[in-house]
Amino acid sequence: TPAAQVVVLAAVLGRMWITDEMTGAGLAEQLGYTKMTMTRALDELRQHGWVETQGARRFARSRFVLTRRELWERSRPYLRTPVIKRVYLDEWGSGMEYLAGEAALAKRTMLAGDDRLIWAMTKKQLDDFLRRNPAFVVPEESRRAATMQIEVWRYDPALLAESPYVDPLSLAL
Repeated sequence: TPAAQVVVLAAVLGRMWITDEMTGAGLAEQLGYTKMTMTRALDELRQHGWVETQGARRFARSRFVLTRRELWERSRPYLRTPVIKRVYLDEWGSGMEYLAGEAALAKRTMLAGDDRLIWAMTKKQLDDFLRRNPAFVVPEESRRAATMQIEVWRYDPALLAESPYVDPLSLAL
């Protein structure tokens, strides 16, 4: 699930100590999900054998049993791109925070990119952005004419971002 993927990526990126105990409530507070969602994410990680849990469900404490490198290598086949879809716009607006896609790769590496900026956000963030910044959404078939691209993500890029860029692992995915 996207929530379980965020937990894995946060651990691999060092946003949490891999040896620390985790609870659904603690992860919910740290990552902005509900306690139920984080409990389910921990259940999913336990089913793969990446975490071990002690205690009853309400009082369960989990911790990773793998190193960061092992976690990345074992989880990699299950991880997927955070991008749900791409939306093309004819103009830039305020509220863009996290550079993504080829634009982020071009800025972070020696890769040559085009002039179009690519930003990551959730569907809700995109809807809010379009309400505040009425821009023309360019049809897919005319996307070359667009000056900006939005990647709609499965999870909030702010959870793992290294401002002004999305995190490198989500970018790689």
